Amino acid sequence: MERRNDMKRIGTLDEYQAGAGNLPPQSIDLEQILLGTAMLDKVAVPILMEQMSAEMFYTENHQKIFAAIQRLFSKGLDVDIMTVSEELRLTAELNMVGGPFYVSQLTNRVAGSGHIDTHIHIVIQAWIKRECIRVGNLMVRDGFDETVDVFDLTRVALSEMNGLVERGTKETFGTENDVMAAFEGPVGAGPSPAFGPLLKFGSFPSGKPTVVGARSGIGKTSFGLAWAWRTAEKTPGLFLSMEMGHSELMMKLASMNLSIDYQKAFEKRLDPKEMMQIQQWALDMKPQIDNIMIDESEELTPISIEAKIQKAVATKGIGWVVLDYIQLVGADPGKKLFGQTEITQQASRRIRAIAKKYDVAFLVLSQLTPNTANPSAKPRNSDLRYSKQIEMDAHKIILMHRPNYYTDEVPDHDWVEFIMSKNRSGKVGMTKMRFYGPHGQYDDQITRVDIPAVGQSDQDFSALDGETISSDGPF
Repeated sequence: MERRNDMKRIGTLDEYQAGAGNLPPQSIDLEQILLGTAMLDKVAVPILMEQMSAEMFYTENHQKIFAAIQRLFSKGLDVDIMTVSEELRLTAELNMVGGPFYVSQLTNRVAGSGHIDTHIHIVIQAWIKRECIRVGNLMVRDGFDETVDVFDLTRVALSEMNGLVERGTKETFGTENDVMAAFEGPVGAGPSPAFGPLLKFGSFPSGKPTVVGARSGIGKTSFGLAWAWRTAEKTPGLFLSMEMGHSELMMKLASMNLSIDYQKAFEKRLDPKEMMQIQQWALDMKPQIDNIMIDESEELTPISIEAKIQKAVATKGIGWVVLDYIQLVGADPGKKLFGQTEITQQASRRIRAIAKKYDVAFLVLSQLTPNTANPSAKPRNSDLRYSKQIEMDAHKIILMHRPNYYTDEVPDHDWVEFIMSKNRSGKVGMTKMRFYGPHGQYDDQITRVDIPAVGQSDQDFSALDGETISSDGPF
């Protein structure tokens, strides 16, 4: 018998109702209160945008109203009864949701926004329950179907459930307990550039994006985290990580500060002395750790990025943001974009606008396209993956390069070249820092560099070699 392997997602409410008289879990009243709160309290809007999506609402009319609020937020427009009604009218959906009267009466039930987090939690819980019922019924239906491949069945179900687990906000300020938790359990003007060799190129300006590009394995995440750590000494900030989880980042942060082998820490092979060393460091550095807000959401869009930043600015007074990395940012809901290039273009433009709007220093990490013909060639601005828009929107561009990375034996202690290939407020040129791979640690090597005038083309950077004249010590 031929087996089916074209498993498809079940999507409608009717398909997963358990039987006659059984309604899916829902909280219509709280959905109405959340939508009404968004139209009355501008502080509530980024909280909703950050934690919820249209599909989490039970009724179709509430989904359409929330989508309209999302579009207004993404355009930077005010959200109120009139603007939401007009946005729905422009998309010919106003009558579908019940007309202007229904939109306006949503605000009548709102007593305040003090319990918004609790209300969101209840609505999301109901949505997750509905999704669990849907996936469970999929398993039952296709479990009895002999034409369904059992491995496809389990693969799809596991993928669906893992997606539910990962949904929602995952942001937190680090604490000394978080540092210790990362090493336990199963394996699993603006701010200064913070590093001496980069000081000559000026600050990472507030209100403007600074792009740091590197090919895979060069150490861009370690650099972004090291910069965040040094900047957090004086100013709180937000680290948006779609590549590494919170525990991994905390582990890497402790490793680079204490010169502990990261691989050994990742595999939970630290001895008691090293664990005590980490615990003491976490206690001593608690204020600085508390200044790093880590968001480990697996999916980010320009709308959710702005929502997280707006909330962090309002509640924590952050002054900087690190995004790791821009090519992982998805498209806003409802945006018809074709291919990763258009998605990255949208993300780049919005990041520039967000940095200006909230006046934060925005360090944008970016992948570079591999040079298959000559892997060890120095990178250029044109190597920024997927989009020349990144180059256009950046105030500064730093390209990282490790020539020895492409040799047969990569040394633990290695030089990383930092090529300032674009600088709208200063000079361009190249400098070096020593990088210790096992610790993810940068040395503050002070270098003497011949810096060309502004406007020198990036193909000239190959002649700029720094000469080390002094050292301020590791990291």
